[in-house]
Amino acid sequence: MWSAISTPANLCLQILPHPADHWLMLRPMSLRKRSSSAECSSSSLAMLVFDEQVFIYTQIRTINTGYHTHFLWFQDMEVSPNELMNILNKIISKHGDLKTDGFTIESCRSMVAVMDSDSTGKLGFHEFKHIWNNIKKWQGVYKSYDRDRSGTIGADELPAAFRAAGFPLNDQLFQMIIRRYSDENGNMDFDNYIGCLVRLDAMCRAFKTLDKDNDGTIKVNVQEWLQLTMYS
Repeated sequence: MWSAISTPANLCLQILPHPADHWLMLRPMSLRKRSSSAECSSSSLAMLVFDEQVFIYTQIRTINTGYHTHFLWFQDMEVSPNELMNILNKIISKHGDLKTDGFTIESCRSMVAVMDSDSTGKLGFHEFKHIWNNIKKWQGVYKSYDRDRSGTIGADELPAAFRAAGFPLNDQLFQMIIRRYSDENGNMDFDNYIGCLVRLDAMCRAFKTLDKDNDGTIKVNVQEWLQLTMYS
């Protein structure tokens, strides 16, 4: 099955269905340089986050150079903090109703670190897919709980917004989160909201992994504790 999408003028892609929501597999079929053409390796695959047209692909060996495209292309199947920052800032620039200072490289380093299960310093496909699906879900929650349409979530709106995102927290933890991620008025903008939820999600998943007996408690040694807390 073939479908037409906006691509660089010299690139033809065959779109293959993928079972995961919003994801397609793209197989580069040919690269053209004016009247000449060169076939791509069949192993050169790409993945597309369909709803935002963000591409991730393995490097395609070709005689043609100098792509001119507004899409985000990557040379491997992993996403670095800088690449994650570019993706997120590209996306939020399209949403004027989200108040944000933009995702900084430091916040993206933190998000990559808490999601980086194999400690490569980058997000693999499944790690990126997990964080991407969560961000899309949390964006909807953020908008629905910004009831005054200020572009931020106030301190009084935060508990319900976090519960809707899957994190029912006690008052003491909420006060800590507000001091860490909100401004002096208690308002939390979009990039801080996402950064906080990514960290919460990663910490909860790490706890479940370490809770071998599933009794709500964990036992870690000093090295495990340092690894868990320092690279995050």
